[in-house]
Amino acid sequence: MKTYGFHPNHITFLGVLTACSHGGFVEEGLRYYESMKKDHGIETNVKHCACVVDLLGRSGRLVDAENFILNSGFKDNPVMWRTLLSACRVYKDTVTGKRAAEKVIELEPQDSSSYVLLYNIYSDAGIELPAMKIRELMNDRRVKKEPGQSWI
Repeated sequence: MKTYGFHPNHITFLGVLTACSHGGFVEEGLRYYESMKKDHGIETNVKHCACVVDLLGRSGRLVDAENFILNSGFKDNPVMWRTLLSACRVYKDTVTGKRAAEKVIELEPQDSSSYVLLYNIYSDAGIELPAMKIRELMNDRRVKKEPGQSWI
């Protein structure tokens, strides 16, 4: 883009950050994120920040992802915490996963996905008692999991 005189915008960076996340280019993605403001004067938004959480989460840097959320200015956005929670399931991190789930459940108490993700983290780790307590909590709060659907 530089060669042809085009200037990236916030959507360009969203695509680049997503590509870095899916390609495993963590350090490069973090450099692009920093470059948005510093080199291009582009304000980051919650989508850019969620991409960084995904970037760090996919690489197993769950503590870094959590710290990023806490310092991002979007710490009360459930998408950020749900992104971290999904990474916790992949890496079977029950400690960080519990904190992420608690935050999402605090922000969106009737959204079943966070309960289910935390249940799956505990269940996959073979920790049955906390998993069952998640089910009980869902029942107590009358949170219902929507059945999966397919267009096929």
